[in-house]
Amino acid sequence: MIVSILIGAVWGALGCAVNFFLLKAAVKKSNANAVLGSSMTRMLVDAAALGAIFLARHILPIDFAAAMISTAVVLSLGSILSALLLMKKH
Repeated sequence: MIVSILIGAVWGALGCAVNFFLLKAAVKKSNANAVLGSSMTRMLVDAAALGAIFLARHILPIDFAAAMISTAVVLSLGSILSALLLMKKH
Protein backbone atom coordinates (compact mmCIF):
# COMPACT_ATOMS: atom_id res chain seq x y z
CA MET A 1 0.00 0.00 0.00
CA ILE A 2 2.87 2.39 0.75
CA VAL A 3 4.30 1.70 -2.69
CA SER A 4 0.92 2.50 -4.24
CA ILE A 5 0.76 5.80 -2.39
CA LEU A 6 4.28 6.69 -3.51
CA ILE A 7 3.56 5.77 -7.14
CA GLY A 8 0.43 7.91 -7.07
CA ALA A 9 2.25 10.81 -5.41
CA VAL A 10 5.10 10.73 -7.93
CA TRP A 11 2.65 10.55 -10.84
CA GLY A 12 0.68 13.44 -9.36
CA ALA A 13 3.87 15.45 -8.91
CA LEU A 14 4.69 14.97 -12.59
CA GLY A 15 1.23 16.25 -13.46
CA CYS A 16 1.77 19.20 -11.13
CA ALA A 17 5.03 20.07 -12.86
CA VAL A 18 3.30 20.14 -16.24
CA ASN A 19 0.46 22.22 -14.78
CA PHE A 20 2.88 24.66 -13.18
CA PHE A 21 4.72 25.33 -16.43
CA LEU A 22 1.43 25.79 -18.28
CA LEU A 23 0.21 28.30 -15.70
CA LYS A 24 3.54 30.10 -15.59
CA ALA A 25 3.56 30.54 -19.38
CA ALA A 26 -0.03 31.83 -19.34
CA VAL A 27 0.65 34.34 -16.56
CA LYS A 28 3.70 35.65 -18.43
CA LYS A 29 1.46 36.55 -21.36
CA SER A 30 -0.74 38.72 -19.09
CA ASN A 31 -3.75 37.76 -21.16
CA ALA A 32 -7.04 36.60 -19.65
CA ASN A 33 -7.69 34.25 -22.56
CA ALA A 34 -4.28 32.61 -22.10
CA VAL A 35 -4.99 32.01 -18.41
CA LEU A 36 -8.43 30.62 -19.22
CA GLY A 37 -6.95 28.33 -21.86
CA SER A 38 -4.28 27.16 -19.46
CA SER A 39 -6.94 26.38 -16.84
CA MET A 40 -8.77 24.18 -19.31
CA THR A 41 -5.53 22.49 -20.33
CA ARG A 42 -4.59 21.95 -16.69
CA MET A 43 -7.92 20.19 -16.10
CA LEU A 44 -7.17 17.92 -19.05
CA VAL A 45 -3.71 17.16 -17.61
CA ASP A 46 -5.32 16.28 -14.27
CA ALA A 47 -7.85 14.02 -15.99
CA ALA A 48 -5.08 12.37 -18.00
CA ALA A 49 -3.01 11.73 -14.87
CA LEU A 50 -5.95 10.15 -13.08
CA GLY A 51 -6.95 8.26 -16.23
CA ALA A 52 -3.45 6.80 -16.54
CA ILE A 53 -3.67 5.43 -13.00
CA PHE A 54 -7.10 4.02 -13.81
CA LEU A 55 -5.83 2.30 -16.95
CA ALA A 56 -2.75 0.95 -15.17
CA ARG A 57 -4.78 -0.74 -12.44
CA HIS A 58 -4.70 -4.13 -14.21
CA ILE A 59 -1.11 -3.81 -15.45
CA LEU A 60 0.65 -2.75 -12.25
CA PRO A 61 0.25 -4.76 -9.04
CA ILE A 62 -0.72 -1.76 -6.90
CA ASP A 63 -3.59 -0.82 -4.65
CA PHE A 64 -5.75 1.14 -7.09
CA ALA A 65 -7.64 3.21 -4.52
CA ALA A 66 -4.50 4.33 -2.68
CA ALA A 67 -2.75 5.32 -5.90
CA MET A 68 -5.79 7.20 -7.20
CA ILE A 69 -6.34 9.09 -3.94
CA SER A 70 -2.68 10.05 -3.54
CA THR A 71 -2.54 11.24 -7.16
CA ALA A 72 -5.65 13.37 -6.66
CA VAL A 73 -4.35 14.84 -3.40
CA VAL A 74 -0.97 15.76 -4.88
CA LEU A 75 -2.61 17.29 -7.97
CA SER A 76 -4.94 19.36 -5.79
CA LEU A 77 -2.24 20.56 -3.42
CA GLY A 78 0.09 21.24 -6.33
CA SER A 79 -2.50 23.43 -8.03
CA ILE A 80 -3.01 25.47 -4.89
CA LEU A 81 0.69 25.82 -4.15
CA SER A 82 1.62 26.71 -7.73
CA ALA A 83 -1.03 29.44 -7.83
CA LEU A 84 0.21 30.84 -4.51
CA LEU A 85 3.81 30.71 -5.70
CA LEU A 86 3.04 32.59 -8.89
CA MET A 87 0.91 35.16 -7.03
CA LYS A 88 3.80 35.95 -4.69
CA LYS A 89 6.10 36.56 -7.66
CA HIS A 90 3.70 39.08 -9.20
